[in-house]
Amino acid sequence: MRQSLLVEMANEYFSAGDFSKALTLFQRVLWDYRKEHWWQFLTPTLTTALKCAYLTADWQQYVTVGLELAGKQPIGISDEERTRILMNMIRVISGDPPEPESNCESRAMDEAVRLWQEAARKEPDQMDMQQSGEKFFVIPMKEMAGLGECNQPMRQLMCPCDL
Repeated sequence: MRQSLLVEMANEYFSAGDFSKALTLFQRVLWDYRKEHWWQFLTPTLTTALKCAYLTADWQQYVTVGLELAGKQPIGISDEERTRILMNMIRVISGDPPEPESNCESRAMDEAVRLWQEAARKEPDQMDMQQSGEKFFVIPMKEMAGLGECNQPMRQLMCPCDL
């Protein structure tokens, strides 16, 4: 019940153009969706959170949410969309603005383009970078849905074991 209210509030903030508050609320509910394995709710919430991160030019959240959205758990995401998200993440990490997210109103999109351009022009110390000039932040992987899986087929019914 609490999650649905938070999502409703976040969607209202998103509709009102307060993308920063919407992103904060979406982040609070994503943890519950991951923990409960509610993938059908996780995917649309991640998609809107990615739009919020884009519209606020929050490169850390954009990369974090994009990484999870491009993973294996979100359902209903095409391979083309996953590739687009990954390419945008590479652009952001490289210091370039990402391609615009779809289905955003034009006024918000214009503001987002301006914010991304400002972020790209900032001095390295203003962009939360290390002294080396590289972008650095920690992604809490324990809190994210699985990004991949490793399946190793067995070639034989029985295998020798060294003790």
